[in-house]
Amino acid sequence: MPGLFGIVTRTPRPLDRERATSTLDAMANRLAHVGGETVERRLDLARGVAVARIGMPGLQPVPWPHAQEPAPLLVDGVLLPHGAQPETVVRQLDDRSDPLDLGPLDSLKGFYASMWIGPGEKRPVVLAADRRASRPLVWALTDDLLVFAPEVKALLALPGIDRSFDPAAVGIFMASGFVLAHQTLFRGVQRIEGGTALVLADNEPTIEKIWTYRCHTDGDPYEQLEEELAATLRRVVERNYDDPSSDIVFLSGGRDSRVILGKASEIAHAREGQVRTVTWGADPGSDDSDVAVAQRLAAHTGSEHRFFPRQLDDYARHATTLTWILDGLSDIGAFHGWEWVIMQELVKTGAKRVLRGDQVFSRGRNMSSPEFAILRMCIRSASQPAGLDSAFRAEHRGATQAASDAELARLAAAYTGREANNVGDEVYIRHRLQGYLNTAVYFKTLILDHRNPLLDEDVLDLHERISVADRHDQKLFRAAAGRAFPELWNLPFAATHNLESFGALLATNTPVRDHVARQLDDTTSPVWDLLDRQALRARLDAMQSTPGRRKLRDLAFTRFKVTTRDLVAKIPRLDTKIRNTYLRRLNRPHEMLLRAVVLKQVADLYQASDASMASFESYLAS
Repeated sequence: MPGLFGIVTRTPRPLDRERATSTLDAMANRLAHVGGETVERRLDLARGVAVARIGMPGLQPVPWPHAQEPAPLLVDGVLLPHGAQPETVVRQLDDRSDPLDLGPLDSLKGFYASMWIGPGEKRPVVLAADRRASRPLVWALTDDLLVFAPEVKALLALPGIDRSFDPAAVGIFMASGFVLAHQTLFRGVQRIEGGTALVLADNEPTIEKIWTYRCHTDGDPYEQLEEELAATLRRVVERNYDDPSSDIVFLSGGRDSRVILGKASEIAHAREGQVRTVTWGADPGSDDSDVAVAQRLAAHTGSEHRFFPRQLDDYARHATTLTWILDGLSDIGAFHGWEWVIMQELVKTGAKRVLRGDQVFSRGRNMSSPEFAILRMCIRSASQPAGLDSAFRAEHRGATQAASDAELARLAAAYTGREANNVGDEVYIRHRLQGYLNTAVYFKTLILDHRNPLLDEDVLDLHERISVADRHDQKLFRAAAGRAFPELWNLPFAATHNLESFGALLATNTPVRDHVARQLDDTTSPVWDLLDRQALRARLDAMQSTPGRRKLRDLAFTRFKVTTRDLVAKIPRLDTKIRNTYLRRLNRPHEMLLRAVVLKQVADLYQASDASMASFESYLAS
C-alpha cells in the first residue's frame, strides 16, 4: 500500500468469483499498514481479471470508473494536468499499428502505476510504471495466474510462488544496502522498472521499454539551457505545491530542497500564507550541518519551521516495521526507522502533502569506465567489499559472489562503449534512485501525498539535452538554480549531515546494539543456513569500545575524509584511482551487521512463516 494489486489468468478464460474476491481480500489485508485504508475493486471475471487498489482516503486523486463502466486503463497515483488523460491514452493504444508500441503510456505525467486491459479475445494486459517507478509494482507467476502488487508480501497470499532467496540479489544487497531496480530478494518475484511495462499475452509475460533515460556527451548551448532550466525548476515546483497550510517542504542544507523552498515561498507569500518546512536529525549538529543550515534557510524565507529529533526509543520495533513494509529491499529500515514516527507526527499537524528533493543532476567526479560508474552509484557485488565474505557460510559464499558478480557484469555490458559519465547518470536514475531512494520514500506515501518535483518529466527530458561538461559537478543546475533563486543560493550550503553514527551505536550499550545482539543470538532462523552467525557475532563483539572514544574517533575520521576528499579531487586521475580502490574494497562493519539483521528478519517472516500480517504482529510481540 498504496498501489495496484490483483490477479490475471495467464490465458484469457473465466475467473471464479469466490477465488477472485478471497484472493483480493487476502492481498489487501497484507497491504493495510496504517488502518482506515480504502480498497476499490474492478472485476472482469469473464476475461480473467481481478484488480484493485488500496490507499488512504484523499490520497487517490485519480478517480476509478464505476463498476458498470468500461475501464480499459486503470491508474493509481497522481496524474498532473500537463500530461495526457487516460481516455486519450486508451484511444492511442487501440489505434496502434504496432502492438509493441507502448509509447502512449509515457504521455501520462505524474507519479503513478497503470494497468491497461486490451480489447478482443486475446486480452493483452499491460502493467506499467512511470519513469521513476514512483508506485512500485512487483509480480510473480503461478501455474495459471499472473499476480501483482506494490509489495512482495501481498503476492505470497497465493501458493506456489518461489520465496527462496535469489543469490545475486542477496549478494548485491549485502554489499550495497539495496537491490537493483528489477530485483527483489526472492527468486520467484520481480519488480517492474521505471519506464518499463510487463506485457502478458499468449501465456508468457515479456518486459518492454516505454521510456529510456539517455544522456549525451554533447548538448544544447549552455546559455540557452541555463535560462530554460531556471524556468523549468520554477514550473515543476508550482505544479506540485498547492496549499501552504497543508503542504510541507522537507528541507536540508543542500541544493535540491533549496530550489523547492524558493518557489514554494513565492507561492505562499503571494497567497498571504507561510511555507511549512521540516527537517530532522540525530542532534542539532554544528553550524555547517544540514539542520543548522536548514534553520537559517527557513528563517530567511519566513517559513514555519520544525525540527524533529531522530530517536532510538523502541528502535527494534521501528526498524523491524520498516523492514517488513519494504520487504527488505533496502537497509532503510535499519537506519531510518524513526522517520516512520515523524511521518505520523506530521499527519497530526494537518500535513497532507510533502515535497522533497533527491539528487537529480550529475554526482560530479569523472568516471573512468562503466564499471567504475556503477561502483560510484554504490552498487557492488558480494566479492568486492573487504571482509564481506566472512558473513556467508563457506558452502554458499562462492555461489553468492559468482551470482552477484554476473549480475553486475550484465549491467556493465549493457553500457559497453558508452561514455562513462553518461553511464553514471543513467545508472543513478535507473538503479540508485529506484532501488534505494524509492524505498526511503515508499513508507512515507502510506500516509502522505509524497512528491519530488525535481524528477518531473520536464526536468528529465531537459537533462538529456545537457552535455557531460555542463552536467559535471552540477555546473548547469547550480547556475540555473542560482539564477532562479539568487537570495537562497548565496546562503551557505551544509558541509556535514546530522545522522547517527551507527558504528558508535553498535560499539556501545545502545538499543541498536541490543537489537543486533538479540537477533544474532537467535539460533532458530533459517537465514543461518546462508549467513555465518558466529562470524557475525564475533564481528559485533570486536566493535566494543567506550562511548567517548568511539564518538571522537568517528568525528575525526569524518573530518579527515572530507578534507582529504576535497584535496584529492583537484587531481582527477589520482582521485579516480583512489576512489575506485576505496569504493570497491570499503566494508563498514556496522553496515554488514545491520544488513545481515534485515536479511534474517526477511527470512523469518517470509520463509519461516506465511508472511501474513498476523505472523508479523506475532513476530513483533516476540
